[in-house]
Amino acid sequence: MNKLILFLSNRYVSVAIIFLSILTRIISVLFVSYYGRDKMFLVLQSKSLLEGKGLAVPQYFTSNTITPVYDLTPLWPPGYPILLAPFLKLFNYNIYWATTTLEIIFCVALIFVVRKICRQIGLPTAAINIMTLIAGCFEYTFINESLPTDSISVVLFLVSFSLLLKLVTTKDFSIKQILFVSFFLFLPCLFRYNYPAISFAVIVGVLFIGFVRKDILLKRKGWWLFVFTGLFTIGFFILMKMLTGYAGYATPTERGLYPENIVHWFPVVPSSFINIAFLTSQAIHVAGIPFKTSMQWLEIINAIIFISLLVFFLIGLFRKKTFEELSSPKLFLLLGAFATTGLFLLLGYMSLTYKMQTGFANNWNYVYEP
Repeated sequence: MNKLILFLSNRYVSVAIIFLSILTRIISVLFVSYYGRDKMFLVLQSKSLLEGKGLAVPQYFTSNTITPVYDLTPLWPPGYPILLAPFLKLFNYNIYWATTTLEIIFCVALIFVVRKICRQIGLPTAAINIMTLIAGCFEYTFINESLPTDSISVVLFLVSFSLLLKLVTTKDFSIKQILFVSFFLFLPCLFRYNYPAISFAVIVGVLFIGFVRKDILLKRKGWWLFVFTGLFTIGFFILMKMLTGYAGYATPTERGLYPENIVHWFPVVPSSFINIAFLTSQAIHVAGIPFKTSMQWLEIINAIIFISLLVFFLIGLFRKKTFEELSSPKLFLLLGAFATTGLFLLLGYMSLTYKMQTGFANNWNYVYEP
């Protein structure tokens, strides 16, 4: 084991691992990248923006097949089509290379952001290199499905998380630094509508730690983060309302209470370690286990692990000893837990209050798609 740690700690091995991770990620993006329905919608918005028509999708009707009607409905926030526009121009409207290049940039950036956070929380070189391989060589759904906004918003949130860790651990107070961090906490909201809940959950985590520790400086930073991030977010939604007539967008469906929607949750914990599609396909071909049975077992495993982690988190949350010496790794885990909780609460609420939605192959909600 010591020899392996020494090997992974070697400077030249580190360079080789970074190179291998970048190369592997570029190849994987080139292999999976395609322009599906979601991406094409945003590409059309980006093209309309370049043509001076705004962030709109051209629609043609049988009553007039020559003149398009531009639809401004913001199914996604405007970040992706705005960011994509110069790439479309650069590649002469070649959709594949414009979108794929953008994906490669952010997927490679993910590797370096992960390394940065690992250094911040004090991991040794060997552990940082292992995390580099995981970030660059492992499969992730948000990359494999080539969805346009996912990798960008994940990277931006991790950048903001890194900046937040630095802000919280410093002993001085700087409005400029807080404003800078707040802006980055807001940035993912330009790409996905669910990120305000995650960003504010992290800020609530900062405030909670500040109140438990009775740390006046930390509480002050938390409140200013809350104010600035709130102003950025509110201003963004007001601007969206003024420009498009919509402050945001959720798939139109019947509202009410649907507790049956939250009985089944996608096995997010197992899928963090293994490709669920690959696992279930192998279960069918090798062991003859039906897809439905595999998913039921994965859901049970997911529930057991999630409840165990939640109990562990709550126990730690209400132990005063947890906050006496707040190391960087502990801060990372606490704020990460708050972010995860915020996301789960949002998706759980949406699934509970929105009727099951009709998809192309099957129905779905915000926590589960059969």
